[in-house]
Amino acid sequence: MAKPQTTPFGSFLVKIGDGADPEVFAAPCGLTSKGFNQTANTQKTAVPDCDDPDAPAYNETAVDTIDSEISGSGILASEAFATWQAWFDSSASKNYRVYPMGASGGYYAGKGVLSAFNMTVQRGQKVNVDVTITGDGEYTWTPA
Repeated sequence: MAKPQTTPFGSFLVKIGDGADPEVFAAPCGLTSKGFNQTANTQKTAVPDCDDPDAPAYNETAVDTIDSEISGSGILASEAFATWQAWFDSSASKNYRVYPMGASGGYYAGKGVLSAFNMTVQRGQKVNVDVTITGDGEYTWTPA
């Protein structure tokens, strides 16, 4: 059996655009868990057998909408707090890029809204953060 090629944690990059022209993308500091989810919302239609209407119908599935979501959690880095808070307060959509196999392996690009910015802490520990970026419209895949 051949050993598969794998990607280490540090190569999975989530970068957020700054809105400048030209736009600069940077990875927020402190995230120790990152995810990119793609969802196809579907609709089912029962299609009957025309020759035998009493036979069970079979469902046919059609994709209705496609969505993306970025999740992250980790330590709330002091230098990232103002960026997260300003984005959440603005309710604005920002450009993102997600590099699942590192900066040289292609990327997903789209826009998203910071829909969750949660902070927690327990006595004796550091402040943790959980963020969710909900896709806002179309996103694309750009191969390497």
